[in-house]
Amino acid sequence: MSRRRTLGLFGLVASAVAAIASKRTLDGWGDADAHWSRQSMRFPDGVEASIVLPDGAEIMTERVGDGPLIVLVHGLTASRHDWCLVAPKLVEAGFSVLAVDQRGHGESTVGTAGFGSRQLGRDLRHVLDHLQLEPVCLAGHSMGGMALMGLAADDLDRFNQQIPTVALIATDSALDTLRHQVALRLGGLPLVPDRRVGPRALSRLVAGLGFFGSDPPMTQVDTVIDNYFDGRADANRQATVALVAHDLDHVAERLLMPVLVVGASRDLLISPSQVRELAERIPKARLQMFDDAGHLVIWEHATDIAQSIVELASPIAMARSGSEDQPLHDPT
Repeated sequence: MSRRRTLGLFGLVASAVAAIASKRTLDGWGDADAHWSRQSMRFPDGVEASIVLPDGAEIMTERVGDGPLIVLVHGLTASRHDWCLVAPKLVEAGFSVLAVDQRGHGESTVGTAGFGSRQLGRDLRHVLDHLQLEPVCLAGHSMGGMALMGLAADDLDRFNQQIPTVALIATDSALDTLRHQVALRLGGLPLVPDRRVGPRALSRLVAGLGFFGSDPPMTQVDTVIDNYFDGRADANRQATVALVAHDLDHVAERLLMPVLVVGASRDLLISPSQVRELAERIPKARLQMFDDAGHLVIWEHATDIAQSIVELASPIAMARSGSEDQPLHDPT
């Protein structure tokens, strides 16, 4: 048999094995789907408010619950609905929660000022000031955590004085490695085809392996796909390439409040080593790592993360209320 024919046969066999493995993988994820629905992947109904920024961008927020306030900020290509599993547990624990759609995401418009962690941080400052908010904790996932560091960079002294606690989840203070720089620049190119092109199974496989640990519910996998393709393609690309300039290590080193730093061992976007190094840079950091999760650790370990945020914010909440002997409810 010729070498060319042998390689061709090997390629066919490899493709068949990959197809079978992919089908088995997807079938396994489907088995984990029983307790999930599309409705469960939406932020709880609350009070909506929009804030118009100086550049014309309109930022949509939604608040639910009563009690001390926790502000939640989502990641790239997502929306406030990414906090759909964490927010109810914080409300059950006695907090109110405000989730923000970042510019160009969810129901917020793009404006003219562009993207990047510093601009997203300035956006958050306008939101906090306009709504006259006094949060006991700011929590950001992925690009949301970078936006929080951008907020700190805008006025570090004010941030240290006004923000009691921070949770940084699957994020980093800089994306300056060659791997990230190449990936972000490629992400700014119109290379991704419409989801109607090609098999749905391929999109599911990429989303499942790229954003989760193991055995993700198919509803959550499909939510990742829909979040990307239902968003504004141009805004997604602009927001992605703008993160090339994200470099705020100096901010992390000067945060004075207690900071919860969360990472996942199977995160392909923000590696475990990056998360550990971030925690080492922050003076009062508490590191929490999950061995079986991916980048969407806020879905895979929503209860654990909510509990950690409650533990982080409760001392401040009780001190403000003057009832240090009355602990908040346990969300579990």
